[in-house]
Amino acid sequence: MKIAEDVIKRGESLKSFEELPRLLINYKAYDEAIGEKSLKISKAAKRVQERIGVKIAVMPMLVDLKENSRIIECYSQGVESIREGAFTGHITINQIKEGKAKGVVLNHSEKRIGFEEIKKTAKMLKEEGLKVIVCCENSREAKKLTVLEVDGIALEPKELIGTGRAISKEKPEEVMRALEVVDKPLYIGAGIVSKEDVEKGLKLGAYGILVASAVVKVREKEKKIEELTLPFKKFERSEG
Repeated sequence: MKIAEDVIKRGESLKSFEELPRLLINYKAYDEAIGEKSLKISKAAKRVQERIGVKIAVMPMLVDLKENSRIIECYSQGVESIREGAFTGHITINQIKEGKAKGVVLNHSEKRIGFEEIKKTAKMLKEEGLKVIVCCENSREAKKLTVLEVDGIALEPKELIGTGRAISKEKPEEVMRALEVVDKPLYIGAGIVSKEDVEKGLKLGAYGILVASAVVKVREKEKKIEELTLPFKKFERSEG
């Protein structure tokens, strides 16, 4: 895989990013993924992970984080550069640690923060031993973010999110440009709804895939998770 080859060439350990999920499912604030319903999705994802052997993680709402973390690896949908204290209504690093999150996804297009805040928060998260994946909307942002101490970068053009028009098909050249400028595992998301969308992204060189409504909003969630996960195994076999 292109990103694996690039990282190895830079003298980094392959193991350092094999710990990252390949498929990341964002529950957002959808009614279909609140409380007990979130646990059902996580259990479905866990079954697919065990059946296929591809690492999956989910991003539940903060209130459901700890319960879901007992089922499958979880990432927080965001956090602030605060550990604890007199901060009403904030999401703190200690909260997500208590929730047993493996890591955090920062700067999603629906929760954008500035570069300096990303830098500060990422540093604090790494000090706590948490994984950090940072979102960006284009390859220019990706290049700027790659200097930070983060584990992965996620490319998600805002205009494609929730449209069903996959980044891997609509903007393959932007994915390639991002791969040229980042030295970390690259995730792609926005509009990805099918195995063909995932296959196209992997062929371009993406390490992982981010999805949300493609899983959360469908009736047969486990079937859809499996559909989106199988291309990773297929791609591994073709590369082997």
